[in-house]
Amino acid sequence: MSKTEGRVAVAVAALAAAVLMPATAQAIGKGTCTTLYGTSGGSAYVCGNYWRSGSLYDGSYEIRRSNLYVQFQADKGPWITIRGKGYIGRGGFSSLKTFYLRACTYDGSACSGPW
Repeated sequence: MSKTEGRVAVAVAALAAAVLMPATAQAIGKGTCTTLYGTSGGSAYVCGNYWRSGSLYDGSYEIRRSNLYVQFQADKGPWITIRGKGYIGRGGFSSLKTFYLRACTYDGSACSGPW
């Protein structure tokens, strides 16, 4: 195999790995906001904050704008919808190892990556 063929093989392998790997979750920022985009359209603008409480975390989130269903997941449990489509409001969590938000269609498909 020539050097060029070797480089092409490495590039193709890297691209395949990037496409096949599931998206990694981003952490809710310390006082930051982001837009979560559903894969079939729509979005939710959410903000979050967290702080350490011993070996666990407490925190808060705010849904400022949404035309999708925002869901949360606590400590790798099931995804749970927060009220209805387009809900605007605040919430919190305490004594958790992980907490994620995502925006989805009603049936839980076409979801954004977790944040």
